[in-house]
Amino acid sequence: MNAQAEMHHPANTEGISPGVGTVQARDVSHTFEASGIGPTIALSKTSLEVRPGEFVAMVGPSGCGKTTLLNAFAGLVIPSDGEVLVNGSPVAGISLDVGYMFARDGLMPWRTALDNVAFGLEVRGMAKGERDDTAAGYLQLVGLGDFLHHRRQELSQGMRQRVALARTLATSPRIILMDEPFAALDAQTKLEVQDEFLKIWEQHKRTVVFVTHDIVEAITMADRIIVFSRRPGRIVGEFINHLPRPRSASALRHDQTFEQLRHDISSCLTAHSTVQKT
Repeated sequence: MNAQAEMHHPANTEGISPGVGTVQARDVSHTFEASGIGPTIALSKTSLEVRPGEFVAMVGPSGCGKTTLLNAFAGLVIPSDGEVLVNGSPVAGISLDVGYMFARDGLMPWRTALDNVAFGLEVRGMAKGERDDTAAGYLQLVGLGDFLHHRRQELSQGMRQRVALARTLATSPRIILMDEPFAALDAQTKLEVQDEFLKIWEQHKRTVVFVTHDIVEAITMADRIIVFSRRPGRIVGEFINHLPRPRSASALRHDQTFEQLRHDISSCLTAHSTVQKT
């Protein structure tokens, strides 16, 4: 397989039906039942709309329901109350139009990087030659064109996350859900992978819903930052990010607008993260 194989790029958004790429939560609440503990309300009366091509980050304390909401968008969780819609239709299960990238790479160690990226295409019935060309193209895009035939144990943590990113992108999802996808990376590698993803996103403008605990990361990546309270989670702040694009994760740190936005989000988060005494 040639590392320079032609990549099958996702189609652009022109001519796409209205609503495609939209993610919505309407008064969503969710309660987990745990044996011996009783019900735990993770999310309370949460409404959110993410528009086609928008990049939205969700920040909040641990256990505030961010990932629960993300899983509801993915069709992995059915909310206790309320409604979740993807592409304008109620979520009834896992959608092929939605890609999900987790904090851990989840690569199959017996498969090469190429075969890991091609897996979703294989499930969809794409012919081997075409899926290998597509997978090789995406690995090239994330800087791993020379590592097509390496297995998980032969790759660094940063490389593994790049393979996971390529795997997510390879199926051309209109919507990409990301649950702290870069949290396990060291600081320098994290900046590099953030920059790579931003360049790819600028090119294709897929809808992204991004969960993170890192305010700096949220500002670097997103058009809009949603702040959740402590559990039971609810939206307590929404911040529009006016920093110009294209952005570089490493170039924003001393920008005054960046610093003000970071301060405002941090203040909101702190105000709604403490336990209220009775």
